[in-house]
Amino acid sequence: MQRGLDALAAGETGAAVGEFVAALDADPHNAFAYYNLGYIAQSHGERGSAEEYYRAALDERPSLEAALFNLALLREQAGGTQEAIELYRQVISANVDNAEAHLNLGLLLIRAGRTDEGEVEIQTSIRLDPSLVDRLEDGTVMGASPSATPP
Repeated sequence: MQRGLDALAAGETGAAVGEFVAALDADPHNAFAYYNLGYIAQSHGERGSAEEYYRAALDERPSLEAALFNLALLREQAGGTQEAIELYRQVISANVDNAEAHLNLGLLLIRAGRTDEGEVEIQTSIRLDPSLVDRLEDGTVMGASPSATPP
């Protein structure tokens, strides 16, 4: 895993993929290897592969916050509004202080016509991280969470 993370940090995506695949060969239940393969796929615009890897990561570790967050982004982009809402809520259940998840959930709820709920989430996100107010000016969601390592 560490060699894969080091390769990813050095911009050596191919080597990182090889290391994460090797990690899965050694331990097919390694949620973090699945997650990082998903992150790489998402970073390269391979949404289908990314979603499969994130779901595999979540099969192994259902509360893996970064996988839940990034899968929510993918589902939102694919028009899966209700699933994205549920995934953001799972992120928040795993970490109530995840300001980015509150912000993305709030923006999504507002776009879905659930303005009151959305405003509560946005206010929570700003309370947790006042710097997020800049995101409200253009309505952009927070991007994918970076690669993950075991806690």
